[in-house]
Amino acid sequence: MGARDDFFDAIAVRERRRLLTALLEREDPVPIEELVQSCEAEEQSVRLLHTHVPKLEENGYVEWKQEAQSLEKGPAFDEIRPALRMLREHEEALPNGWP
Repeated sequence: MGARDDFFDAIAVRERRRLLTALLEREDPVPIEELVQSCEAEEQSVRLLHTHVPKLEENGYVEWKQEAQSLEKGPAFDEIRPALRMLREHEEALPNGWP
């Protein structure tokens, strides 16, 4: 996949959008526990840690610091920052469920 496809794949799922926008708004690492608490069900929190975080990490958008139990921006995050900001600024025009 190309960089553009990777980005659209990354934002295709609500949990991944929430992870990315949580990082967009903060400079410090985000504790995993904080992200898990934002999940609506236990099953979603399991998918968050075992599916969504690894996918975003694979694309370089996040780094999962397992010892610190936190997420931080990955080396490719700056490539998607402008698109995330644009989507965040215009979220009222997007379909329900954003972020």
